[in-house]
Amino acid sequence: MNNQSIWTILFIATQTFTFITPLDGLSSPDNRSPKDLSSHILAGLQARTSSSSSNVLNLETDFYDSSTGLYSEGVWHNALLGISSLENSQAADQIADSLFKYSWDGCSFRRRAWSGNWDHSSIDSNNPPEQANYYRESSEHRCVQHGIALVFWSKLLLDCDDAGQDIRTTRDRYAEQQQTIAECFIREFWDPSVQKWTTVSRSQGGGSVLRPSASAAKQTLGVSEAAPYYRAVDQAIAVLACLEHLK
Repeated sequence: MNNQSIWTILFIATQTFTFITPLDGLSSPDNRSPKDLSSHILAGLQARTSSSSSNVLNLETDFYDSSTGLYSEGVWHNALLGISSLENSQAADQIADSLFKYSWDGCSFRRRAWSGNWDHSSIDSNNPPEQANYYRESSEHRCVQHGIALVFWSKLLLDCDDAGQDIRTTRDRYAEQQQTIAECFIREFWDPSVQKWTTVSRSQGGGSVLRPSASAAKQTLGVSEAAPYYRAVDQAIAVLACLEHLK
């Protein structure tokens, strides 16, 4: 697949999603740049939020909370959106501060932590959201989430360096956090006995094939023994996180 095909697909995606409002600068696949497309999507996500005076957000339909800077709850997608914001020369401090405040527990990032702005009452109602278990709070530590957060903090540090001396205090805070995140990542997820990265933190057992899925809370069919569980995606994200940290 060539680059023209990829850009055409991305353009169609931005025009198809109902939360995207067409912009004059994106009236055709030929009038776009990487920043145009990603900035367009970020703006669309931010616009998809409740205008209710109660400030209570719907788990399924409200994507952004201006008071925390978070795009729904959870570490993975917020870290990615933080990275995307930095790539588009937009501030990502609020995302980082909220992730560290709500999700970091001193050891790793909790898979999902409620920020208090989304309405969670529907989870156990007669009309729950699709895959309701996904929206429940979870203290589970996962390699991919911790790893992508390390990538985010590493890029945040580089962005601070580019900004110069004016934000030295902020840069020092993020440098301390990034170092802690990196040290805990290696300690919690690198298993030197097999030289692989675990799916779940080692302090939480490392993860096995009996681990229930995050979305449905169901175990893998046909599995009865707790064999160690290693995934290619964990190895890939861990390598990426380490390389970004070394920059």
